[in-house]
Amino acid sequence: MEIAIQNVGRKVTADSLDAMFSTYGEVHVVAFIDDANDGRRSAVVTMPDVGAASKAILRLDGHIVDGCALVLSHVPMKRKKGLPAYFKQFRHFLKRRNTFYPKKNNYEHR
Repeated sequence: MEIAIQNVGRKVTADSLDAMFSTYGEVHVVAFIDDANDGRRSAVVTMPDVGAASKAILRLDGHIVDGCALVLSHVPMKRKKGLPAYFKQFRHFLKRRNTFYPKKNNYEHR
């Protein structure tokens, strides 16, 4: 699960964020994002365990680091396009079904 962190101070390092979040579970990636337009700094922390990530969000949201109160939220996962894996086995049937039952034209019965 990815956690978005806003309002990150300039003196905060990847090691310090890793140490903060590793108390709640394993941390895979820590990445910083600098906004060139307004000078704000944010970060993204990736944790494999959803429960540990949720606990970290609840406990560390509003935590003051380097004089800045951190704002934490989860990053929603991208939904995959297409059919779910279970329905892929019926894909050939779904394609054929439209040829057996064509749509009726409303103007045929006049």
